[in-house]
Amino acid sequence: MTNHASALSQEQLITAQLPAWTHHASPLHWQALHQSQRLDAFDQDWYNNAAPDLRETVQASHTRLLRSQARLARSLKGLKQITEFAEPKLQARLAELGFTAPLRGSELLRVERNWSWSVARFLYRHRRDNLLQAALQNFADDESFTAESAIALSDAIQVTPITVHGRVVTGPQTPTALIALASEQYQVKRLALTPEAFAQCCRQLDLGGAYQAHLQECFAAPQVRAKAIAVQQDRLRLAADLAYLRHELNGTARDQVDRLLQNGTVPCWQLALFGIVLHEVMLIDAGNSNWLLHLPGNTPALHACTGLDAVNQVLAPLLRQPENRQRFLAYLSQADQPRFLDLLDQNLGNADPVDLHPTLQAITGEPFGVYQDLYLARLKSEAEQLAVPTAVADTQARAKRLEEWENLGLDVLNIAGFFIPAVGTLMLAVTACQLLGEAYEGYEDWLEGDRHLALQHLETVGLNLALIGGLATAGQIVPKLIKSPLLERLQEVRCSDGHYRLWQPDLEAYRSPRTLPEGLQPNAQGQYLHEGSHYLRMDGQLYQHRFDPDIQQWRIVHPDAADAYQPPLEHNGHGAWRAAHEQPQAWPFAVLARRLGEAYAAYTPEQLELAGRICGVDAARLRQVHLEGQPAPALMLDTLKRIATGTRVEPLQGEAAQAFVQQHREWPLVRALEELMVPLQGTTDSERLLFSCLDDLREWPTDLRLELRAGSPQGPLLDSSGHHLASRICRVIKSTEGYEADLGERPTSAPQDLDLCRAIEQALPSAWRKTLGFSTTDGNTLRERVLAWTEPRRRELLQRLWGTGAQRRVGRAGLQGGREAVPSGPYLQAPLATRYRRLYPTSTDQEFVRATDDWQRQGRAPTLEMRTLEQRLEALRRDLGEWARPDPQYPHRRQEAIAPIINAWRRLSRLPMGQNVVVYSLDLSRLDLEDRDLASLALPDDFTHIEHVSLKGNRNLSQLPAEFYERFPRLKRLLLSDCRFNHLPRLANPQSLAWLDLDHNRITWDDHTQQTLDQCPNLGVLDLGGNPLLRAPDLSRMSRLFTLFLDNCALTELPRGLESIASTPVTIDLAGNQLQQLPANFHVPQPVAQAMRLESQWLSPRMLDEVEAYNAAHDVDLLVDNSDYDDFFQNTGPAEQALWQRLPLQYRRDLRPLLDLEPFTSRPRRAHAEFWRRLAVIDQNLPLRQQALEHPAHELFDLAL
Repeated sequence: MTNHASALSQEQLITAQLPAWTHHASPLHWQALHQSQRLDAFDQDWYNNAAPDLRETVQASHTRLLRSQARLARSLKGLKQITEFAEPKLQARLAELGFTAPLRGSELLRVERNWSWSVARFLYRHRRDNLLQAALQNFADDESFTAESAIALSDAIQVTPITVHGRVVTGPQTPTALIALASEQYQVKRLALTPEAFAQCCRQLDLGGAYQAHLQECFAAPQVRAKAIAVQQDRLRLAADLAYLRHELNGTARDQVDRLLQNGTVPCWQLALFGIVLHEVMLIDAGNSNWLLHLPGNTPALHACTGLDAVNQVLAPLLRQPENRQRFLAYLSQADQPRFLDLLDQNLGNADPVDLHPTLQAITGEPFGVYQDLYLARLKSEAEQLAVPTAVADTQARAKRLEEWENLGLDVLNIAGFFIPAVGTLMLAVTACQLLGEAYEGYEDWLEGDRHLALQHLETVGLNLALIGGLATAGQIVPKLIKSPLLERLQEVRCSDGHYRLWQPDLEAYRSPRTLPEGLQPNAQGQYLHEGSHYLRMDGQLYQHRFDPDIQQWRIVHPDAADAYQPPLEHNGHGAWRAAHEQPQAWPFAVLARRLGEAYAAYTPEQLELAGRICGVDAARLRQVHLEGQPAPALMLDTLKRIATGTRVEPLQGEAAQAFVQQHREWPLVRALEELMVPLQGTTDSERLLFSCLDDLREWPTDLRLELRAGSPQGPLLDSSGHHLASRICRVIKSTEGYEADLGERPTSAPQDLDLCRAIEQALPSAWRKTLGFSTTDGNTLRERVLAWTEPRRRELLQRLWGTGAQRRVGRAGLQGGREAVPSGPYLQAPLATRYRRLYPTSTDQEFVRATDDWQRQGRAPTLEMRTLEQRLEALRRDLGEWARPDPQYPHRRQEAIAPIINAWRRLSRLPMGQNVVVYSLDLSRLDLEDRDLASLALPDDFTHIEHVSLKGNRNLSQLPAEFYERFPRLKRLLLSDCRFNHLPRLANPQSLAWLDLDHNRITWDDHTQQTLDQCPNLGVLDLGGNPLLRAPDLSRMSRLFTLFLDNCALTELPRGLESIASTPVTIDLAGNQLQQLPANFHVPQPVAQAMRLESQWLSPRMLDEVEAYNAAHDVDLLVDNSDYDDFFQNTGPAEQALWQRLPLQYRRDLRPLLDLEPFTSRPRRAHAEFWRRLAVIDQNLPLRQQALEHPAHELFDLAL
């Protein structure tokens, strides 16, 4: 999808949103609308050279005026132009009469005839009006039509001029004269609707009367009247600020204007010229016998006058210029305009001084309110000329009006289409705002240049529509669509009225001006509740928000416009809020961290980065927090506080320590890294981590040993790195004061502090420091080395050094590697691409292009498809909200299932499965879901992409309803561990299933269960461990099986079909069973035998004997899986393999516990080398071999070898 396609979708939206009258608007109309949105002063040197404070005041007043015009436009959202109002009403009424022809393509042919005695016949003439124009002008109650009159399609009427000859008497004694008179003939294909029926219909419909009521309803509402008055006041305020900036208004006069604007008592007058009242023009008492003449919409709009003569002096030069004279007509009612122009021509031709005969009429009452009432009266009066109410319809008046308009080259529809903005100056800018508001959301907060471009965009679409409809003037050049950064950023959103508009994704206008009380604390979600409203802070800004039950999301509320678009919010339930349009995929780490919550905002990027590295939190992890609604990393904020404040950690003791570590498994490692990165205290944890790192350095010299001793160089050895027989020993001494490098200067002690890294770097000789790449002695190089070394092996270190987290298991294969990282861009910035990424945050540009190409190939508009997807997501949120509604009679945790389901729909939950392969998952684990929960969960058919479903840990779940599993036709992996199933579940497409975990359920094997298993011939992983099977499954059809768990299943015999396994097995675990004997003629392929694990304390003697015999015959070990020894064989070769085989089998088995003991836990590299050294010693020395075999195998490192 290119930017061109996005621009096309914008054009389609604008086309749908533009009101019909704009299709007929002329370039002059558009020009007037453009001008109403500009302030010419901004382009003038006198303005740009003015004092900054005066310019700021003008800019503030201009912004205030624009906002008040926008507010009035919003409140008049239902206001329609005359044709826009009348056309659908007339079309609907005529349809009731069976008339379905197009109004604008059908005409009333009104034929008049007059008898001519000269030719002794009727002479005919006609008038043609399209039906809408005829209906607007209405019909008198005595209207009649000749037989030749008709209603027909425009191209079905042919009028032929003819000449009729006759003779007339020229005198008593002269012969008659031959004369020729004009007449007409008509060929008409009539429509069924007669002129009489049409006239009667129009009188009954009374479009004029209805439009009068429409204007009254729209403008007379108190809130609309107040906003219209505010526009008038803001126009005067701006005019006064501009005049003051130009020094055309003194301080006294400016104060007088402020007094008037604040509803103070200031005398005002309405002005008349030649006895003709000027609408909207106001004279204001400026004090000291001075007046201010306000000409709204004029430039300049405010003039200082000292009397009526001064009014003449201001207006006469203005009215001499044709352009200004035309603009001045806006202050005159349409009926007064011809007379005024005639009088003006007469007076302007006289010698100076010109006398415009100004007169004043005092305004009684609040001036702006009076003027607004007068404006409404004028609007209704002039509307009455275009849409004539039945009560005042008159044939002669109609004929006179039409003749006057036609003499000016106008018709009813042209005038009516642009009626409201053309009456006076008040509504022109408001109409422009209404147009902008039809297509653009929040335009009032844009810069002037952006509004101008947006309006120009509307003009281009409108004029194109006029061209397509054949309404454009011949030869008229239609501008092309404009490209601009603003328009390319706009995104389509659905507003509160259900219409789609283009919105600039910017929250600046949504910032709340409220100040929350000091000491007000947020709730657990990071929300502030104040005076019944909810507030939150994002990026340091305060926003009011509300919960929308329709989409089950919070929305940001605009502080000034309740009906403005309210951007939806996403959050993780713990303070990490963001607007839904924001894209964390592109945020840098510091922004991702700061947006975790208000508590993170105070820290520097460096502090955030360091805390992230200490806690093992990278940008990908934080993106999951923001995109998937996961909790923030548990230890990160605590670490940040200590980094920033230097607070020491109080050690936890006893059960409290155990409970804390159980909840936060990474705590020991995080604490150790903290102590090294921010040296505030030294503990065995940080020492152990640091020395483990040093021991793993490949470049560590073989003849160098580093020791950490307590109290003195000869004190107890606390830790070490390097071989104990190394020729060079360096020491660091630990005391209550901290760490000290032993430089051989005792009893004088070296500097002491809590920085172990510094002490180690200082203790090493310079030559060794250079070998190890330590360029300084301040500890920073070593600190960075430890941090970088730790990052890729955090899980391993937790297991080895503290025995937490992923404790070494002989057990289950599972999905390894965690979640797939969210792509971090860069991305296409086209609006449609951005919307697609908002729905599917992990999608790539290629996936977006592929989706849009597919839609277009199928003839489906991408914009409409995007709307459909957005609506489906909203429907899913709504349905899930209803499903998870709290029920006092049935407490449940369904609310916690909503986020995983939404994430699955949005393709956020992805699991890596090998190189460049990911699967989409749905994880509903450990939510205490029961059968009734899944039975009532009605998911849509939008989960066909899901291949992995996990429901493990729901201990009361015993079945999968068809309505649930049928939603996942591509399911390949199903995890149901630790549930309550007593049989294998049915699936929509069992042939696709490759992975089934059902360990620790209540399954007992029977023929029905076997039949269900046989429907899954492509299983590669099957886990039934911990079930009371009693009877072993038949695996004969499971040729692709490579991982099998049937441990602790109360089996007395091996499953049949092991020999059928054709894949290379990973694990075949049958441990913990009561196996009695091997099957007769038992033989399995060597790879299968090597993967088997039959260890159990309940094996019968016969079984043990048969296993040992099989092992000896085939050089395998059926009791222990070969993978148990993998850690021993890293970086080894054939020599070690041969040495291993020379050890007794049971001794080899008993060596496995060494991997969970020192020195393997903290010094794996050194331990690995020492392990094989010791085995080589006992392999080559028979007495030592005998001695070693007499001791338990796990004591190998305790022997003196």
